[in-house]
Amino acid sequence: MATKEQVTEYLDNQFTHGGNNAFVKYWEDSPVEGHTVTRFGLMTTWLSPEISKILVKLVGETIMVKDIARNGSNE
Repeated sequence: MATKEQVTEYLDNQFTHGGNNAFVKYWEDSPVEGHTVTRFGLMTTWLSPEISKILVKLVGETIMVKDIARNGSNE
């Protein structure tokens, strides 16, 4: 079983630009040719302030969820 710190580190690594820009390709480019939807857009749509506050309690303040958790007006 992973520790809270390991989960936080893993999640942060998912949103950190790597040397080869794998972050950009995976999160910001469309996974389906001819569509404009991105994984990053889907994630921010799904990650409501309520859900992000729960995630912060479970895994700590990760790069992706900390700002959304602090902003309760983007429902």
